Amino acid sequence: TEKTSDDTTATAVAVGLRQGKVVIAVRDSPGFYTTRILTTMVFELVRLLQEGTDPKRLDKLAKQFGFPVGIVTLIDEIGLDVIAHIMTELTEAFGERFSGGSVDLVRDLVRAGFLGRKTGKGIFIYEKNSKNRSVNPGYVKILKKYGVKPEKSFSDDDKILRMVSRFVNETVLCLENKIIRNILEGNVGAV
Repeated sequence: TEKTSDDTTATAVAVGLRQGKVVIAVRDSPGFYTTRILTTMVFELVRLLQEGTDPKRLDKLAKQFGFPVGIVTLIDEIGLDVIAHIMTELTEAFGERFSGGSVDLVRDLVRAGFLGRKTGKGIFIYEKNSKNRSVNPGYVKILKKYGVKPEKSFSDDDKILRMVSRFVNETVLCLENKIIRNILEGNVGAV
């Protein structure tokens, strides 16, 4: 916040650097920076899943675009319980801007015990000593309750652009609202 002393900020940055982290200082705000930009993309991801897009296909598209890991895999890694909480909190903080995919779908997955990698099942099934993941049939069953008909047919390029556009738009809003100080910090935080 504006009340944080320069010494406190410098100490926090030094701790991060000693841990081998790349550090950016951001202004206090719900979700700070990285969580905010990721969550807008997650909302669009969930919407694409509701529209019937295969999770493995979405992961492949994200990696082809340049993400180090597929976005579906990422939310399973973070934990669907954590994702549901973040989606709820940021919707309360920012309203309609954080919408699209159904938070209730994610909550139902959590209620069914599908938390992601940490429980062995999320959207994907995680088996020990295997990098191959299959889509969780339990996820597919729950998804049926939340399926929506897309407004039109979307190409793979459209699908990745839908997710990435939300990510980029929120980055610009964070810059405009001085959550991040400049584009360079935005780029560093987005990696």
